[in-house]
Amino acid sequence: MHKLVQNGIITLVIFLHIFLGLIYCNNQVLSSDGVELLQNGLTSYYDRSPQKIIGDTLYSSCISLPMKIYESLFSPLILLIILKLCAFYIIYEALKHYFAKITMVWFSIIYLLSPWLLYNINISYSAYLDIGVALFIFSVCKLATPLLSRNASFFYTLILMMGIGWCLQFHSSWIMLLIITLLLLIRKAIKLHIWGFITGLVLLTLVTIPVLEEIGNNLELYQNRIMHDGYFGYGLIHIYPIFKSILYWVRYASTLFPNNILVDVEFSWLTASTGVAEIIKWIWFITLCAIGGFTILISACGNYLVIAESKKQIFTTKPLPSPKDFLKILSIFALIALLIYTAFARDLLSSREITICLVFALLPLLLVFEKYHLNIHQAHYFWMVLTITFLFTVNLCSAVNSNNYNTESNYLMEADKLIEPLFN
Repeated sequence: MHKLVQNGIITLVIFLHIFLGLIYCNNQVLSSDGVELLQNGLTSYYDRSPQKIIGDTLYSSCISLPMKIYESLFSPLILLIILKLCAFYIIYEALKHYFAKITMVWFSIIYLLSPWLLYNINISYSAYLDIGVALFIFSVCKLATPLLSRNASFFYTLILMMGIGWCLQFHSSWIMLLIITLLLLIRKAIKLHIWGFITGLVLLTLVTIPVLEEIGNNLELYQNRIMHDGYFGYGLIHIYPIFKSILYWVRYASTLFPNNILVDVEFSWLTASTGVAEIIKWIWFITLCAIGGFTILISACGNYLVIAESKKQIFTTKPLPSPKDFLKILSIFALIALLIYTAFARDLLSSREITICLVFALLPLLLVFEKYHLNIHQAHYFWMVLTITFLFTVNLCSAVNSNNYNTESNYLMEADKLIEPLFN
């Protein structure tokens, strides 16, 4: 009975994720990244020459290929939602061997309905990172398995390279995955298959050739998009960006959501009275901060406990005592990778630019929950219903009227304007 209820909750959450994703997609206000991605993809789609098809970059293919299957400007958004669901499934398959089913149900709720994830469902480079992160987590969890066969080691090493390579195509934060891999290798927590590594490197090089050609043709634009306008080591010199990244890490596993949700959500759609709308906005802000303040303490305690329990396992090459210890090490190495990436970044990073850390930041919370939760299913179901209702409400209000999403914005009309210059 409990298994049926738990599977039903996961199914409900998946449908709510799709529903909210479609609203976010339709109401998005196209950013400069979104315009650039759409222009590249639409140019690729309407250029039917074989040379152009072969020379497509991965990110332009994410726009053009779904349109070749079904010619609609909404097709790339459907693909984006499918990719996020595939990422969830892959991560779920990787983590279910470490946690009880009730913990995985909580993970499904927290991950799929997280505003940190859903608020990033739009046409942007960082929105496509999730599937690469999922492949990475799946592969390192498998590569940490003792007595892995050579064929399996080859396959999972190849998957690891593909996960890193996917993220490399979209955003500079792929470097964090590379740092995590290096730390795991130094710790001897995983072992790569040499031929799997070489094969993955060759495939990665082939896929990257179109990107290198595009960089050569438009070097200045690429530098502005990836490298920003700051200078190398900005975070290390100013220190503040490092503290901000730690705060983001803790916030990812809490309900202290992005500032766009906390302070920029408007309620003029709910009432014609400006005064009433302002009162509702203040109630919204105070409620989210109160709940967020409580949950961020839980997240901070979870991180403290995981670090305290694993500090003797970090700087050694001895075998890990248990499989869960690998997840602890993985989470800590991800935090270290975040600090290194932030320290040497060329500018102050936003939460979207380090969203690659979302799943890793949830691991301490899941590990602590797994260890200390009470096995009373009725109580879990009660709190699950409250959590689902809360997260659904937050996402729905954010998708209706906030900085990056608005019912007055029409994605199809904005995207359609980008097609006209292609035929002039």
